Amino acid sequence: MSPSQALHNYALLIIYVMIGIGIEGDLRRLMETRLQVIGQAVNATVVKAAEVMKDDLRRQTEAAGLGKRLAESWNVQIYRNNGINAAAMVYTTAPAIMGSH
Repeated sequence: MSPSQALHNYALLIIYVMIGIGIEGDLRRLMETRLQVIGQAVNATVVKAAEVMKDDLRRQTEAAGLGKRLAESWNVQIYRNNGINAAAMVYTTAPAIMGSH
């Protein structure tokens, strides 16, 4: 199961439990806890997706005959946060060379 599928299933489970048995205790604390868990899953999914993309670009660059050194110019910048707005940027340190091929 992919991380995004796990996140979706977990969110559905939370909804079913809340509807099925009702909410006991502090709703705000319960939702903050659930949001933290979902945020961690989002962060992990974004990191994994960015790493997969970087690795794929490196393989494609090397397969195109541009060499291992140029392939290694692909990097990832991760922008994590405590919520569900994580982001990542895959970039090259050699954009002029990559753009010309």
